[in-house]
Amino acid sequence: TGFIAEEYPDGFHGVPLSDDRAMKLAAIAVFMNEVHAARAVQISGQLANRPRTLPEEWVVAVDDWSRRVRAEETSGGLRVIFLDDAGNRTESHLVRSQWRPGQAVFRGEIDGDPMVVEIWRAKQGYRLRYRGAAAHAAVRTLTGHRLNQLMPEKVAPDTSKMLLCPMPG
Repeated sequence: TGFIAEEYPDGFHGVPLSDDRAMKLAAIAVFMNEVHAARAVQISGQLANRPRTLPEEWVVAVDDWSRRVRAEETSGGLRVIFLDDAGNRTESHLVRSQWRPGQAVFRGEIDGDPMVVEIWRAKQGYRLRYRGAAAHAAVRTLTGHRLNQLMPEKVAPDTSKMLLCPMPG
């Protein structure tokens, strides 16, 4: 049948991501980043005279937008606090989960609402899929985010004048 071609002439790219869902996925990305970072701090064989510490603030980017965040551990989970450009609190979400690095599915709660998110580790961050919406989320230091904005976008090579054929075997 031609259902996909007829209904989605430009291809199917998933459900559009609402602002509320983007904020929740950002909070999950910060939670996963904190778990990874806390584990990295405890790796043995590090220099004794320079203990590794975690930054107080991060920048979380979900697809095209980014926000400054602060993560605070509480007895009930991880409080992810979103900040404006001046460093003032705009909103926060409480993330609770038993998620550990290597698990392909995040099962937890955000502000008491259950969430199940499929996860893929990407070169810079995570690929997240939730209720048909797919997003790329990256958590960086303030300096890392500022430098990442200076990086040029990689342009795909023009293969229109090349003969491309499958490799036999």
